[in-house]
Amino acid sequence: MEILRTFDILKYTHEKYPREDLYCGKQDGKWIKYSSAEAVMIVNYVSYGLLSMGFQKGDKIGTITGNKPEWNFADIGIAQAGM
Repeated sequence: MEILRTFDILKYTHEKYPREDLYCGKQDGKWIKYSSAEAVMIVNYVSYGLLSMGFQKGDKIGTITGNKPEWNFADIGIAQAGM
């Protein structure tokens, strides 16, 4: 796989170096781990969800969040959908 866009990095990482703990974060005081496969799936859901809500390529979307794995999922999903 060739990396042409920033959001390609996640799929490349999953294909070449799959991990069970690619992202980790705390939720209610407990550590939650996301595998590379889960991260790719969640990012795809974000992209599909935005498109199904009527957002289109080129639309502007802003995010406000703390430093946690979900921020990465939102950021990559938004970029992947072309927004």
